[in-house]
Amino acid sequence: MRINNDQASSGLAILIGVFIVIHSFRYDMGSLTSPGTGFMPLLTGMAIILLALIGLVCSSVQGAVGGGWNPILKGVKWGRPAIAIVFLFSYALLVDFLGFILTTILFITLLLRVLEHQRWPLVITWAVLSSLASYAIFEIWLKAQLPMGILGF
Repeated sequence: MRINNDQASSGLAILIGVFIVIHSFRYDMGSLTSPGTGFMPLLTGMAIILLALIGLVCSSVQGAVGGGWNPILKGVKWGRPAIAIVFLFSYALLVDFLGFILTTILFITLLLRVLEHQRWPLVITWAVLSSLASYAIFEIWLKAQLPMGILGF
């Protein structure tokens, strides 16, 4: 049986996931209500293993059926993803200066208007609602400290 590239990369990902899982036990796991420092690495490693197993099975079945190799990035249009990445980096650079709420409103507005070409009333509504909902979840409910910014809110 010949191993194809997808099977090899899935096998490597499984090994990486196992490595992460094993080393996550060096840290305190905590509990579901109070997770410790090893909890997220454990979940991450398990997710990597699960997804790699799915990839391994799919590539094995496809290889057995006789499916050929298709370039994964063939025909990808890079314009919108590149703009989204620029917006994300800009968000990271501006969030401390402008604050969480204002930067999130600006970010969602740019995404919806520039990338999705939505109408202004819809853009403004979703930008404000998603920003305030995120603020409520992280600042009020989870008690995370979000950047206040230059305007102080």
